Amino acid sequence: MTAIAIQSTGKNGWATVLWALALVAVAAALARVVVATDLMVPTFGVLILFGLIHGTLRYGVVNLLVFIAICLVVSNIYENASILMGFPFGNYHYTDGPKLFNVPLNVGPFYFAMGYSSWQVASVLLDGADAQLQRRINLFALPLVAAVLMTVIDLSIDGSTSTIAHVWIWHDGGGFYGVPYTNYLGWTLTTWTFYQLFAFYLARRPAAVRPAPARSFFVLPVLGYASLGLHVVATFIAGAGGSVVDEAGVSWQVSHIHEAAFLCATYTVVFLSVLALVKIARGDLREIRIAG
Repeated sequence: MTAIAIQSTGKNGWATVLWALALVAVAAALARVVVATDLMVPTFGVLILFGLIHGTLRYGVVNLLVFIAICLVVSNIYENASILMGFPFGNYHYTDGPKLFNVPLNVGPFYFAMGYSSWQVASVLLDGADAQLQRRINLFALPLVAAVLMTVIDLSIDGSTSTIAHVWIWHDGGGFYGVPYTNYLGWTLTTWTFYQLFAFYLARRPAAVRPAPARSFFVLPVLGYASLGLHVVATFIAGAGGSVVDEAGVSWQVSHIHEAAFLCATYTVVFLSVLALVKIARGDLREIRIAG
């Protein structure tokens, strides 16, 4: 069915579009080395469009909309709860932008951009688990692994986005370059919740997971995921000086924040992306083995 959908747009039509989007995301990340403007937001825009197309081909429109709805609703509930009560992320507030209750409207789409690519990479690392959710181990392992994969993205970017850029403000600062440890526990809880709900939904509809038309179908979301880590690496290479002070009055060197982010991204997001690509090349995914 996926192959038919791809052919309906012309020869390898959707494959070409997805490759273009994945490569644009990677190029935008690496461009940070020489471009003064931070291209993280445009990269997220590319990944949102990528997720919409890739997700439709993998799960169909209805099932992808279910994923999006679960992702947006769960993340907004947890974010608002934390802003109002401090759980699960900690005490913080967003600084600007039109909001849904207390959360900017662009936060939900960003969750989807990171959430879809993290889910796909986790599935690759677990040998195509999204197509084998009838196995109980996959039903619970895939959401957990995907949640950790998404959390390490935030581990790599939160210090820069909050402590340096002040897109959101942590009221009491935090030990990890102005960010409290509760933030990362909250990310894991939030993402695990919507992944687990989607896994339960998808397990009842095994036919919803469409066969991949080619090996590159699995490579593409890995490149999208990797672009988020590569952006952090490129930002460190570009270099930045000065210092910032968090809400607790602690002064942090900007270069140290970027250095810590570089190490986190290199040994988590980038490494896991390489590992996923190795597994695809080895033919570890069940669909690749069947295709020969």
